[in-house]
Amino acid sequence: MPDKIDDQIRVMPKVQPGGDVTKPAAASSMQPPKPITPQDPDEQTRSWPKIVIGIILAALVAASGYFLYSAYKPQEEEPAPTQEQTETTEGGSQFLPGTETNETEETIATSDEEAESETVATTDVISEIVPSARDDFEHNIIRELTLDMASSTDSDDDGMTDVEERLFDTQIQQADTDGDTFSDGQEVVNLYDPNQTEGATLADSDKVKTYTNTNYKYTVMHPAAWFVKSTDKADLEVVFTSENNEFVSVWVEENPDDLSLTEWYAKQAPDIEPNEIIEFINKKGIVGLKSPDGYTMYFAKDDFVYIMHYSIGLKEEADFPSVFKMMIESFNFIVDQLG
Repeated sequence: MPDKIDDQIRVMPKVQPGGDVTKPAAASSMQPPKPITPQDPDEQTRSWPKIVIGIILAALVAASGYFLYSAYKPQEEEPAPTQEQTETTEGGSQFLPGTETNETEETIATSDEEAESETVATTDVISEIVPSARDDFEHNIIRELTLDMASSTDSDDDGMTDVEERLFDTQIQQADTDGDTFSDGQEVVNLYDPNQTEGATLADSDKVKTYTNTNYKYTVMHPAAWFVKSTDKADLEVVFTSENNEFVSVWVEENPDDLSLTEWYAKQAPDIEPNEIIEFINKKGIVGLKSPDGYTMYFAKDDFVYIMHYSIGLKEEADFPSVFKMMIESFNFIVDQLG
């Protein structure tokens, strides 16, 4: 009997406050709730490298695609350099100032004087910008150095600078190239060929040409390698330019008062003393006047005065003193032939 009573007591419903009776749930349906466990910190740490690697791989793929596109993208063809940009020589190509080169070497800035002396004149460059001695020329200016004192190196002391020796293809270390007992400088100034004996003249040499000005009726010899161009359409001024930008300019000025050459010069250069004016006669028999420094010569005919001026720019030494003297000695007037 007691056992039965105990069984009934164990299964009796529990009375809740307020009179409600709660039935116990069946033993088979009562399941305990699953515990909530926090995420393992080690597992979080292991996930970050995967994310970083994924980002890096995506960046590499994007970069590879960009470079592949750039490699196969059609490139615009660059224009070939013009003759103004480069002057080809036996030693390679020389680039003019202001043009781009393929070299990556650091460029050292030079002074304006050094830049001018290093600039190499070419036909295209000179044809666009022809130097002029006539503009703002002052007859009254006297240089501190004379032409004879300011000449550049003359290794064999033959009256020709080393630069002139190369121009005439004569020996730099031999004063008398053709062995005729006359120095190379003597022969050039007297209009003879320093490479030929037996009285061969420069007029027959391929190193020299003769310029003829039909408008103002004169002729003058000049190195065949020099560039010749007029600064105006009437050939009032003609410029003979060397490869290193030294030049000789010949221009004409009016003499409306019909003054003698000495009187005209004295009027243009009133500060020059009369004893400083040097008169001479060239190899063609033309009377001329020489400026005290030797850089300017004057000839006269009819109502015109012909001025020949040698310019070395900002340089301190003249490379072509003998060439200038050759041009002076060769200057001649064209005589009208009457029938």
